[in-house]
Amino acid sequence: MSSDFGVTFLPQREKLEAHPMFERISDEELESDPAAGLLLDSSEEGQKVARNKGETYRAVFRRLETPRWSNLPEQAASSMP
Repeated sequence: MSSDFGVTFLPQREKLEAHPMFERISDEELESDPAAGLLLDSSEEGQKVARNKGETYRAVFRRLETPRWSNLPEQAASSMP
């Protein structure tokens, strides 16, 4: 996910970071991925932000094959879908 609007980006990122089915990909790992750089400036909106030297935010997540249910307290894990 990427955005130039931190007010909405930050809560969305926090939700995904806390979700047991996703893990965030590190910035170091993203640096070696040629497609990761396209996230910020491949859209018209991203190009406009770049031209105006605006601030952008990026976070990339992968879905885990085995969710981190085991890391949750038993009561919280039983309430997950």
